[in-house]
Amino acid sequence: MTIPAATIEASRADTNARFSSTQNLASDDIQAFVVPGDTAAVDLRRENDYSVSSAPQLAAAAGIRYFNGSLQSAPDADVQWPFPVSVPTSSNFGPRWGRMHEGADFTPGEGSQIRAIAGGTVRIATENGGAFGVTVYIESTVDGQTVFSRYAHMLNGSLGVREGQTVSAGTVVGRVGNTGRSFGAHLHLEVSTKNGKLDPVSWLQEKTSG
Repeated sequence: MTIPAATIEASRADTNARFSSTQNLASDDIQAFVVPGDTAAVDLRRENDYSVSSAPQLAAAAGIRYFNGSLQSAPDADVQWPFPVSVPTSSNFGPRWGRMHEGADFTPGEGSQIRAIAGGTVRIATENGGAFGVTVYIESTVDGQTVFSRYAHMLNGSLGVREGQTVSAGTVVGRVGNTGRSFGAHLHLEVSTKNGKLDPVSWLQEKTSG
């Protein structure tokens, strides 16, 4: 599970400019989707200090309420899904409501742990991400290509990383919330390279298959 090769040069300033919370975002842009009203917060206490093997156990340990029952990727893989089990998506990458939805919205339930999809350096970790609410950006390099991942609308007070920190794939970066311009608890995940935004679901499927 690796990211395709090519290298981009970007200073920290370039990174912040590229992924600032207001970049290319009109005041009425909504990177969100409505999810069931009965979604509730889950009290999480176990973080990563558990040993379980079944999908229901993994889901429970990560505070996930809604899942599809299958495991997504090995815990030591270079590229991983943001959740340890398969969870529903309420809105995928592509045209939506007359504009481009530049990510995918995952709906495992409020309070679910969100994990880094690849190791790298945290460039932005803030509770003041504007329309994206509590937000983390990670810069990853695998096989020579730089890939940026954005984790948006996370729960207030749930940031698990800080700017400048080096993280591994699977590191808990925060928890699913409903902050910023959002109308239901979900993770808005974006993946991009120097060539622009990618479909996160398709990219993850490709990088985690075999």
